[in-house]
Amino acid sequence: MMRDVLRHATVRPKESKLEVKFARLLRSSALPRPQPQIEIAAYRVDYLWPRYKAVCECDGFEWHGSRLQWKRDRRRIAAIEAAGYRITHVTWDDVTKYPNETLARIGLTLRTVA
Repeated sequence: MMRDVLRHATVRPKESKLEVKFARLLRSSALPRPQPQIEIAAYRVDYLWPRYKAVCECDGFEWHGSRLQWKRDRRRIAAIEAAGYRITHVTWDDVTKYPNETLARIGLTLRTVA
């Protein structure tokens, strides 16, 4: 039984609270729906709009706040951009305090790369 539980737990990627809030924000908007948790250039991205080659990363301090993680993030970002994708980063404050501005930024990214 434990194997079944573990197999189910590894099938679906984990989402942070920020990613959940961002998904809700997107659902409340007229923006196209992205694909969540997609792999690009051997890295998983939070949200992808394949038609636009646009990515949105939800950057929480807990995950991205250390010096080592910052360095890994730079390498990851470079690889995704080298694969031809444009990345927009959002934070907790972007999503919770400035939702309209955040949606406008995402919309601009989608229009710019279309």
